[in-house]
Amino acid sequence: MIYSEFQVGQKFRCGSKVWMCTDKGTRIITAICLTVCRTNDWARNLDEDIQERAWERKTPEVDPSWLKGPPYALAEHVFDENDQKGCESL
Repeated sequence: MIYSEFQVGQKFRCGSKVWMCTDKGTRIITAICLTVCRTNDWARNLDEDIQERAWERKTPEVDPSWLKGPPYALAEHVFDENDQKGCESL
């Protein structure tokens, strides 16, 4: 993804985790991690349909109050220009 594609409240994938954008700075975004557990390594070698179902199972519902902020109940992480390139929209 590129900087302009991020919107506050939008969910996106980076690595093996699902994140929600919480703020946009001049060049960075901040986000909270919504993934409690990682996708199993075995799912990475399977076809896309099976991978997508694995993502759905491994991204549990979080308490809705955790997503209200600022301040957020979850730690915010900074994604710079280099980190943003490795993200994909959900």
